[in-house]
Amino acid sequence: MNAPKRVECESLPTPDGTVYVSQDSKWGCPITFSDVGAQYPSLDMAQVGNLINQDFRVLARKGRLSFPNWRFLGGRRGPVTWTYPSLAEIRAELAGKDLACWCPIDEPCHADVLLEIANGKMS
Repeated sequence: MNAPKRVECESLPTPDGTVYVSQDSKWGCPITFSDVGAQYPSLDMAQVGNLINQDFRVLARKGRLSFPNWRFLGGRRGPVTWTYPSLAEIRAELAGKDLACWCPIDEPCHADVLLEIANGKMS
């Protein structure tokens, strides 16, 4: 049996045994490139993607992530709080399955974090 992996979503529906985890699904990452890019305008897309994955890793492990003075796209500032399904729910629903997202395979993606959690490589 092959280890679960991230696949680049090319169309919907996804193949059997593959769970769609993109932005518009239950498993989507609520932390957006545009908002993180607004925080750090000098970073390139890969650096922004790495920051998103770092924040998403905290969000997925704890189920909640808050920032008191977030800069949104357009310059508005204010508090932001994201919530996410529990570690137990991630493991129950995603363990052993391939995960599909629109992110290019050679770029950082929250699906990589979900694979680590779902398949026991992160607690």
